[in-house]
Amino acid sequence: MRKITQTAAAILLGSLVLSGCFGGFSPNANFYTLSADDRVEIIPVSQKKMSVQIQDVSIPDYLSQPQIVTLNKNKVEIKKNEFNRWGAPLGDIIQRTLAADISAMLPKANVKMAGEVYVPENYNVEINISRLDGTWNDTATLESWWQITDKNGNQLTSSRTYLTTPLGEENFVALVEAESALIAGLAQEISQSLSRLAK
Repeated sequence: MRKITQTAAAILLGSLVLSGCFGGFSPNANFYTLSADDRVEIIPVSQKKMSVQIQDVSIPDYLSQPQIVTLNKNKVEIKKNEFNRWGAPLGDIIQRTLAADISAMLPKANVKMAGEVYVPENYNVEINISRLDGTWNDTATLESWWQITDKNGNQLTSSRTYLTTPLGEENFVALVEAESALIAGLAQEISQSLSRLAK
């Protein structure tokens, strides 16, 4: 009787591991990353030296996970997709993508990401993403609050960005491309503010 019970327990344990109930590997999962926009509009800035630092990006708990999330039509029900995941922590991906987009939009600026030891630059961009998701056959949406501070921590400007773009039927490549475009839109608003501050 004990032998049968141990065998049954082993089968159950194996099933749980394979099904990913312990947060392990999901078989046949697809992994994604955001991409920088290669068709950006270059924003003119003065010849004044401009050092820009993109700080760690804050994201809500529902986005701080490997699974890509979508919203149902009711806009309140979140769906996590086990087989479509981010290839790295989403906050890190957004930070890198924003830095690349802003660097392309402001080619005369020195744009970098904040390191483990924070050393303020002339312009420091703090970003709080409150929403980045999509609803099939509806829209992909980005909502963010952000501010730019100087080397002494003084706030130079702050703003809220809310952007949407159409999204078709279920297609995770299309969703990630749409979210990349939304991040580029956020980068453009930040770059325009940086350009005004540098004049």
